[in-house]
Amino acid sequence: MKKKDVEIGKVYQVKVSGKLSPVKIIMPSIYGGWVGENLRTKKRVRIKTAARLRKPMQYVYSCNSFEVKETYNAY
Repeated sequence: MKKKDVEIGKVYQVKVSGKLSPVKIIMPSIYGGWVGENLRTKKRVRIKTAARLRKPMQYVYSCNSFEVKETYNAY
């Protein structure tokens, strides 16, 4: 993924600690990159480069758990 394609407020599949996790981009980091929230652990993570972002995802929240669905762009 490229830096120009990243949008604040969207959920992306991100490689965090060697595992792919759904992360919601919260804001740009003052040190470069972005600040996001890991939706599985509810912890904040810093994403330094767009290379860690894999693909946009759709986040569906229910009372007891959450579900992450892949989004497909039909061109």
